[in-house]
Amino acid sequence: MPQAERPAPPVHAVFVDRLHNVGEVPARAVELRLPLPVDTAWQNVSPLRFAPVPALVAVDKWGRRLGLWRGALAPRRRLTVRWACRAVLQPGRVDLTDAGKPADRRPPRGIRELYLRDGVKYGLRTEVVRSAAEACKPGDESYAELLGRVFDAVVDRIVYKRDPWWSPAPTVLARGTGSCSEYTFTFVALCRSLGIPARYVGGMRTVTDGPLYIDSIWHRWSEAWVSGHGWVPFDPTRSDGQGRHRRYFAAQPQNVLQMCAGDGGPDSIVDWHYLSWHTWDGPTKLATTRRGWTFRDVPAEIEERGPGLAEDAAAGRPSALREARAMSHPYALPWVDDLLYSASSRRVAAGAFLELGGPPAALAVIDSIGRSGDLAGDRAIGDLLKEVTGRSFRGDRQAWTEWLSTAQGREFLRSGPAASER
Repeated sequence: MPQAERPAPPVHAVFVDRLHNVGEVPARAVELRLPLPVDTAWQNVSPLRFAPVPALVAVDKWGRRLGLWRGALAPRRRLTVRWACRAVLQPGRVDLTDAGKPADRRPPRGIRELYLRDGVKYGLRTEVVRSAAEACKPGDESYAELLGRVFDAVVDRIVYKRDPWWSPAPTVLARGTGSCSEYTFTFVALCRSLGIPARYVGGMRTVTDGPLYIDSIWHRWSEAWVSGHGWVPFDPTRSDGQGRHRRYFAAQPQNVLQMCAGDGGPDSIVDWHYLSWHTWDGPTKLATTRRGWTFRDVPAEIEERGPGLAEDAAAGRPSALREARAMSHPYALPWVDDLLYSASSRRVAAGAFLELGGPPAALAVIDSIGRSGDLAGDRAIGDLLKEVTGRSFRGDRQAWTEWLSTAQGREFLRSGPAASER
């Protein structure tokens, strides 16, 4: 059984997924597919709130709970969906000293069939994966020892480098660098090569201090099946670096809300994604804005009002922004962020976001630049951002985004409490 490290206060999460039709022709048969968080050994999740309600909620072959939204998008229009929950996250560690040897107990047949198979991200038949896996089993070791060798092999052979590619394990092992997804694919590949069922897990990073955090990077880690313990978490990415050796070996990573666990490929309706996946008909181009908002200490009456606020904001009602201001709590912001994309309300909405959310809310404000074909509004928002950051990038979203990735930009996002704590 997991050994809990310490009690954790509840986290209030709102996930926002928005599609923008930036082309000149309509997009038809648009579908947004989102994995939904569920209770696990490491988290307890309240019933979800949706805005709007999904057309369908189903469970797939990997046991993932998925929401499906459908629609159509005219040029320069948006489709926004949200889910929200309250979650208690309980990081901890699993003691594997009694796990025995791999040959002692076989995993259930269903687990073997789903989590030992090959996939394009694993390359189990490639020489680089086979030789790396073979090097992990020189003797008659226990489950814990074998998993330790796999874990160390991933950490020793890969240096963290954030990239957008999600390369398969053979490529990652050959080049020696990777993102959290690529660490994860490699760990899963080596486990499966050695007959240990393994899968990936993904979700959003959550608030650690202060009342508000907006995740734009996300996290993916691994789980391996150990008889007598079930699914055990392993996070080689967060264990890589000086002083972090095996920090998250058989341990749940801290401050993450799990949204998805399973596998990818042609049988998955979310492909290899763990946050959301979109499909549509037509030659037009759709762009995505995806953010995970998390908060501490949200009063129940404010939490309950979120979906209603979203409905008002999507309809362009000025009352949505007035009510958000009256709440005087940053939890209102992800429910009214459609107003950041409407020419008639963008400038005022951006001011309200920075007032209620403080510096962290600048990420959402910057997201809205260049999405609506409203150049005057983009410049006005750029001038507003200049007032609070001292930087002058005007209506250039790419320049603002690049600045946020610098040390100065990251420090700005962390600086200052939101209005509700002032």
